[in-house]
Amino acid sequence: MRRREFVASGLAGLAATPVWAATASDIAVEIDLGGQTYRYDGASGTDLGPYSDPLGQFVQDCIRVNHPQLPLSVFIRPDRGSDRLEVVFELGRLWNAQPANLPKYQARILKGAATVASVDVPAHYWFSRWRWQSAPRPVRANPAQLMDQWLMPRISETLHPNTKPVSLVAYQPMGLAGLAAYEGATGERPEIGLMTEEQAQYLGTGNSTALAALLAQAEAAGSMPWNLRDEKTNAPIDLFAYPRGTIYGPNAGQPFIPRTETPYHPDAAHEPALSYLPFLLTGDPYHLEQLQLTATYNVMWLPWDYRYRTTQIRGDAWMLRSWAQATKATPANVPKWLMSQAYWQKLLNSYRDFYTKTFVANTTPPRAIFRTTEWEFGDDRDGLKRGTYDSPWQGEFLGAVFGWIVMMGFSDWRPILEWKIGSTIARTNGKSGWPRAQCTPYRMVMRADAAAPWATSWKEAWDLTAAGLKLTVENPDELDIKQLFYLPYSRGALVLAKHAGIANIDESLTWANQALESALAARNKQQLPYKWSLV
Repeated sequence: MRRREFVASGLAGLAATPVWAATASDIAVEIDLGGQTYRYDGASGTDLGPYSDPLGQFVQDCIRVNHPQLPLSVFIRPDRGSDRLEVVFELGRLWNAQPANLPKYQARILKGAATVASVDVPAHYWFSRWRWQSAPRPVRANPAQLMDQWLMPRISETLHPNTKPVSLVAYQPMGLAGLAAYEGATGERPEIGLMTEEQAQYLGTGNSTALAALLAQAEAAGSMPWNLRDEKTNAPIDLFAYPRGTIYGPNAGQPFIPRTETPYHPDAAHEPALSYLPFLLTGDPYHLEQLQLTATYNVMWLPWDYRYRTTQIRGDAWMLRSWAQATKATPANVPKWLMSQAYWQKLLNSYRDFYTKTFVANTTPPRAIFRTTEWEFGDDRDGLKRGTYDSPWQGEFLGAVFGWIVMMGFSDWRPILEWKIGSTIARTNGKSGWPRAQCTPYRMVMRADAAAPWATSWKEAWDLTAAGLKLTVENPDELDIKQLFYLPYSRGALVLAKHAGIANIDESLTWANQALESALAARNKQQLPYKWSLV
C-alpha cells in the first residue's frame, strides 16, 4: 500500500481534490444548522499569522472567522503557493459563554461560487474540534531517525513483542477512531502508556496499518472536549496569566470556565499521547496545536491549588509527558495562535522545581528511602488502612517518563530521575531487603497506621506489605508469575535510566530481563505489548 493511500484511509474521506492555490480571502464556509445557514467569509476574518515549517517545506496561513450568532470558530489555513487547504472547526468560548453542544450540521467549504467540499457532522461538542483538509501532509521522518535522536523511546522486536497487528478504525468528525470514550475506565488498554500501541508498533515494524491508525487517532484527539483556546489571544489559555484558573468547578479557582456534558470524558490518569508522534512524523502544525491544547487542559482541569501537588501518580506521569513533549516539539518561532517554546520551557521548569523541592530534597522516609511521590498515601481499601501505602506500579510510569525527559535532552531533570529510579533499583537488585519476586507490587505499605512512624528500611516495608496483603515468597529472586503484568513497567523505567547513565542499574536490569523472559516462557510465550518493548 502506498503512503498516500494508507494515510488517506485513516482519515475516512476528509481529504478531497485540490483547491488550486487558494488564499484565505477566496474561501468561505457555510454551516447549515437547524434550518438556518451561517456564513463565514475568509475575507472578513482575522489574520493570526503564518506558521513557517522549520524545515522550510511550507508556510501555512491562518485566518480566524467568527459568527455573531454561533460560538463556532472557523480557521481557514491555506498553504502559500500550494494547492493545499485545511479548514478547522472549533466550538467553544472561555469568556461570557453559555456552554452548549451543537446538533448535527453540514459544513460546506467554498472557493468563490464553487463547493470544494461538503461534510456532514453528526454533532459538535463544546471545546471539541475537527478539520477538513484537501490532502494530508506526507510522512517525512522515519522511525529510526526519531528513536536515534531520542525524540521517541527505542522500540525493538528483539523482545518478541505481540505480533498481532493493530486494527484501523477510520476517523470521522467527532469520532474517536477506536479510542475509549470514557478515558477513566480502569484496566490496561492499547492507548495508555509512554505511547499508544499503534505508535509503538509503527516504530518497531513500520507497519502501514499502524501508521494509518495512529494518524486517525491524532485527528480524533480533537474530538475530546479539552481544547481551551482563549478567544482574546487566539492561543491556548495562558496558564501563567491565570494561575488560579480552572474548569474543575466554580469553587475550585478563578476564573472558573464552565463546560457542559459530552459523550467523551478525558481522564489524566489514563490519557493517551495522541499528537506528539504524528507531529514529529509529518511536521503538521495541527498536531502541534492539539498537543499544546491537551497539555494546557492537563493543568486547567485541576483545582488551582492542586497544580503543584500529586493526584494519581500515573496521571502525573502522563501529564508531565505532555508538557515535556510540548516543550520539545514547539519550534523556536511560532505564530500567535500557538504558545511559544519559551512558555512551555517555563512550565516544564516550574514542575522540575516542584519535584526537586517537594520530593528530591525531602528527608522523610517516604521520600528519602522509598522515593514515592504519593500525596495522601491511600484510603481504606484492599484490607489496608488509609494513609499507609502507595502504588509502586504507577510510580514506574513516572520513573519512565523522567528517564525519557532526560533522554530528550532535558539534563536538568537527571537528579529527579536518579532520585526516583532508586525505588525501582531497591525493589529489583536483591540486596535492599525487598524480595524482587514482588518487584512491582500493586500496593506497598510503609507504616502500620496513619499515626504510626514510617518504616525506615525496605525490609520493614516488605514485612508490613506482606502482612497487610497476605503475601508469601518462596524464592525471593524468582519472579512471582502474577507480577508479569507489572514487571514491564519496572523494566521500562530501568531501560531508560540505563540510557541516561544512572549508576547501579546493570544488576537490576539484567535480572529484570531474565525474569521477563522466564515469565513469558512460563505463560506459553505470552508476548509483550510493543509499547513496553523498550531497548
